[in-house]
Formats: sequence, structure tokens, C-alpha cells
Amino acid sequence: MDIKKLGLEILRELYGGSRRLSMYPLGHPITQETLKKPLALLNQIYSFKHSFNIEFFKDRLLAEGILLDDTVYVAGLALDMKKHKLSSISLYSQIKTDDLYHFLSILISKPMPFDDGVAQSLNSKNIESIAVNRKNLRNLFHFESGELSAGQPTKTLEKRVRGILLKNPSIISTYYMGRIKDDDDILKYINVDFRLVFLSKFFRESLLSLPDENAKKLLENTVFSTNWLDDSIDTRAIEGLKRLFNDYLSNQDDNRALNDIYALFKKVGAPEVILNQLFDRSKVLKLKTFQDSEEIINTLKFSDPSLIDTEYLKKTVFKLTSAGQREYLFDILDQLMNSLSGSTKAIRQQALHLLTTASEVISGGGFFEEYASLCRSVVRLALFPAETLEASELTCNLAWQALKKKRWQELKFLARMLKGITSDYLQPESKREFVAARLLEISEANLLSELTTDFLENNLSEEPGDFLEAISNLGSKKVIQMLVERITDPDINIRSRIIKILIRMKADSAETISQLLSEEVESYNGDKIEEEKWYYLRNILRVLREVSAEEALPSLEIMSAWPDNRLKLEIVKTLEGMPVEGSAKLLEKLSFDEDYEVRKGAVIAMGLSGHPDMIPKLEAIIGRSSDCQILAIASLGRIGGPKARNILIDLFENDEFYQIQGLSKKDIEEIRVAIIKALSRIGDQISLRKLEEFSKKNFDKSLFKKDMLSNTAKIVLGIKDK
Repeated sequence: MDIKKLGLEILRELYGGSRRLSMYPLGHPITQETLKKPLALLNQIYSFKHSFNIEFFKDRLLAEGILLDDTVYVAGLALDMKKHKLSSISLYSQIKTDDLYHFLSILISKPMPFDDGVAQSLNSKNIESIAVNRKNLRNLFHFESGELSAGQPTKTLEKRVRGILLKNPSIISTYYMGRIKDDDDILKYINVDFRLVFLSKFFRESLLSLPDENAKKLLENTVFSTNWLDDSIDTRAIEGLKRLFNDYLSNQDDNRALNDIYALFKKVGAPEVILNQLFDRSKVLKLKTFQDSEEIINTLKFSDPSLIDTEYLKKTVFKLTSAGQREYLFDILDQLMNSLSGSTKAIRQQALHLLTTASEVISGGGFFEEYASLCRSVVRLALFPAETLEASELTCNLAWQALKKKRWQELKFLARMLKGITSDYLQPESKREFVAARLLEISEANLLSELTTDFLENNLSEEPGDFLEAISNLGSKKVIQMLVERITDPDINIRSRIIKILIRMKADSAETISQLLSEEVESYNGDKIEEEKWYYLRNILRVLREVSAEEALPSLEIMSAWPDNRLKLEIVKTLEGMPVEGSAKLLEKLSFDEDYEVRKGAVIAMGLSGHPDMIPKLEAIIGRSSDCQILAIASLGRIGGPKARNILIDLFENDEFYQIQGLSKKDIEEIRVAIIKALSRIGDQISLRKLEEFSKKNFDKSLFKKDMLSNTAKIVLGIKDK
């Protein structure tokens, strides 16, 4: 219902009716028809209030608190009111057709010679349902806080009602507690003329519309202001509170809201019998769970954890977790974790047992957010360098649970922390040994191998990154061996996943695969390498390259002598990922190989290392290997540095070297072009000065041929010919 629109329509009909009455004599039948529409419109107002008010305010007309536009009918009514000195008119729901008839007739009549002629005229006819110039009118909405211009959006009746109730929230609790009995009480509490039967349907909606803090405050004020805990229980108050809480909880997160309500009743000290009357059975059971959890917390604070019954704890933890009551849940868990540092082993072991039980309930129920929080809390405790082992044992138990529940996020985190403990020499040795033994137990479990196989064949993990990291943190030798056995699987997807896992396992893969490679070397009898064996070796060599497995260098050196050039090239690629200190000697050896592709790969790998230790070896190659000279020069440019630069400049200018080598003019030119490109790659000031010098020099004395070396120097310097 649009109050403004309805108010304008009523004013239009009132003024139009007064004009039409002047056209007919009193008592004419048409006059009755004239009054039907304004009465019908007024009845719409009377459905939710007792009166319809019109006021004359600062030469403008207001109806129901809305300052109206200066339209023809509004201006006409305002003029008639001014003519008869009417400052306000209140049309009550008791108005009759005759009353309205006489009132409208007066508006078109001439004013009497005394001030309140209209009032006197109406009183003389015993008309009491039309109040004229009455003070303290029952306004629907006061005009000073209402809409004061037509340009503002209209305000529906529902919006006005909500606004009024939300500004006076105390009336909501007053209504629920049964203190509002009739329409006069409504007027008393909010000073607005509403009917109770109409307003009652808005109280629940207004309660649910209150901001959380305001709603909580309302509940608290209602509970504290109600006398319902005396010896003689006020049944009406109990019923009121029951309705209030039921409506409030109907649109709330039941668990969170119940937590607040429990805290409120705990503050009041309400007995359990009262709670049974206020809430249904399911809510009472949840409130009882809060009480149980507090009992457990208090027992743990002041007594031995052995007094806690395991089954009682399991039920309480499950109820709290399923109800989302994390505050109570973690209060219990925190107290149990405090007991892990107890003075006696018996206390610590009982706390360990109870925490393990609680974690099984949480993970078994699928409450993995709470489980993850518990894991983080336990790990922080385990990392503390204490002599006691219970926190570490609990962390290992959680890792087992994570493995069984396929919780890879938690497993990768727990395994990483446990592995960190084994290498942290600030931790007691007994603790490091204990954790290492438990980690080995988990990593060698058949379940881990089965889950890895499932991942390979079906890629079942929803979080493959977390799964791979969890497996790599565990570093299972059993899993690594199983993966290596399948590294030549016909399915490319399986091979890809195997290599990913092995690379993720880094140091553990390096150690285990190097050992397996060593066994392959020992079993080699000099025969030709079969295709299946070749692919097997190729794949594990690629893993060794990615994990920089220096442990494999002895085996690689032996394998480099095998009569298989494909294998030698793969060894060269593997050496590219190795530290130079270990790979340099073997790369140098391979640079002497009979096969050109192997020699070429070795020289390129030296340059890719970027290590200055390779410079003398590359210089030696330039002096002895004519087919790899240009590759060695390019590798020197890639390594860079003053030493490589000086070798290149000396080589460029050393005509004697070219004569000794017996190189043709074309070969010399190609070597010098390679040197120019290598110097440009180094790009320091000395290199650039030399390049500028080369660009200005004429190396070719023939008349018709363009000098290649100077032009190449110009190109790399970005110099354009004029």
C-alpha cells in the first residue's frame, strides 16, 4: 500500500465531493453516491489505523505526514480549510455517511462571523466522529520526519511500519512478553495510531531484521527485565520468551545463535527445567552439549584427564563439531594439549589417548576444517624442543589419519614438519629418533603404495599438487622403487605422473635411484642395450638430472664407456643438471668421444653450466678439436667474464694459431665471426671497444668483396652503414 498515493486519492475525492454537493439540494439521492468512494478509500486507511489526518502547515497541506504537491484539488482543499480557519482535520474510523456529508457541505459554505463556526455547526448536529482543530492527533507518521517533497521516492506502508518498529525495538520484546493488549497500548509505546491486529504481523519480521548486535541486546534486555525465575513461575512470561526465541532462531544459524543464548542463560543462572520449557528437545540437547563441554573443560583445568570418560568425550566432540561449535570444541582440545605437558607420564599418555580419539572423531565425521586446525595446533606444540614425546607421537598419529582419509593437504603439512624435526639438532636426540622411526613406518606402509598406484592409474586425487607434495615429503623408498619399476609404462600419462612424483621427492629419489642405477651398472655384461632397457635408463636419467643427483656420477662415468651413443647423449643432458664440481671431469672426457654428436653435446653442456671452471677445458678444446672450435667459442661467450673474454680476443688476433692449424680463409672467417658474436654476448666495456675496433678495420683487401668481419661487428653493435 502506497500511503502517498492513497492519501492523494482521498484528498482528491474529499475536495471533489464537496464541489459536487454544491450542485444538488440537500438530501438528493445523488449525494449518497458522491460519498461512496471517499468512504471506501478511508476504510483502506482504517484497516490499519483509527484516523486519517489532514493538517494545514505553513500554507501547505499535509495528509498522513506527507507534504503534498500544490495540485488543483490540494490547493482547493487548503483554500477551504484556510477560509474556515481549520488547522487540522481528523477523520475517525467511526465516521458515517451523514457525518461526511455535513463536513463536506461546511467546506463549501461561507464562513460564519465567529472563529470556530464549523465546529459549532457540527456540534449542533451531534457529529462527534469528526475532530476539528484537535490537538495531539494520532499521526500515522509525523511530517517532519516523513517525505517533504514529491521528488523523493514513495514510501509504502510496510516500509513505514518496519522503520517505526526498528527505531523502537523495545516494543518488539514488549509485544512478545504479552504486555500489549489493545490499540491504545500501541499508541502509548510508539505514539503512532496503528491497530494491534494489523501491526502484530510485523513484529516477527522486524525482530529478524534487526542487526545481530541489536537483536542480541534485545534478547538480553528482555531476559533481564522479565521476572520469570521466582518461586512461582510466570507462565505468561515463559510463553513469551519461548515465542521470542523460536522466532529469533527461525532465521539464524541455529548453532551460533544457541551459543549466544546459552551464554545469556548461564549469566542469568536459569535452571534446566526452565530451558526444557523454553526450547524444543533438539535445542535442549544442544544446550546440554555446551554444559557437558564445560564440565570436561573444568575437569581438565583442575583434575587428572584420566577422569574423562572416553565415550563421553567422543559423543561431546561429535556433537560440538557437527553443531559448528568450534569455540567449545577447541577449548576442550586446548586443555587436552596443555595436559600433554603434564608432570607425569600417566597424565601425558592419557591426554595423548584422548586427543587421538578426538581427532579420529573429527576426521571420521568429515569435519576437515576443524581437523586442519587441530593439526596446526599440534604441530606447533611438537616443534617445541621438549624432552617429552607425546606431542610428536600425536603428530604422527594425525599423519596416519590423514593418510587413511586421503587428506593430502594435512598430510603434506604434517610430513614436512615431522621431517623437519628429524633434521633439527636443537631437538633432543631421542625425539628425532622416535619421529624418524614413525615416519619410516608411515612411508613403508602398504596403504601408501596402494594410494600411489591408484593415483598413477586413475588420477583419483582432487588435489594432485597436494598429493604429490605429501608423497615427496614422506620420501618413501618403497614407493620410489615401485615407481621406478613402472617408469617405462606404456601409458604416457602414467609415465608422466611417475616422473613428476620422483622429481618432487628430490633427495630421496636421488639416493634411491642412484642405488638402483648402480645395480644396473653392476649387472651390465657388455651386450647391446635393448630398447626396453634403453627407455628405462633414459627415464631415470631424466629424473636424476632434475634432482641433481651427484650420487649417480660414478655410475654415469662407467656408463659413458658403454658402446651406445644414445645413452652417452642422455648422460650429457643429465650432467647439465649436475653441479659443475662433479660434472666437469666427465663432460671433459665426453668431449673426446669418437662420436661427433656426443662431443658436440659435451661442449654445449660446458657452456650451459655457466661456470668459470669450464673455461680452461673449452680453451683446450679450441686448440685440439677443429670440428668443435666454433661450439667451444660460443660456450665461452655464454660463460662470459674477463678470462673468457681475453681468450677470445687473443684468439681473434692470433694469426699464428690459424697458420699452425692450417685453416682455410673461409674457416678462419667463420671462427672470427663466432668470436665477434661471443664478445657481443659478453658485452662488457672491453668487449664492446674491441668490437668497435673490428667494425672500423678492413680485414678483406680484395676490391670487390664486402668485408664480412667488420660488417658482422657493425651488425652486433647496431651500426648502420652510411
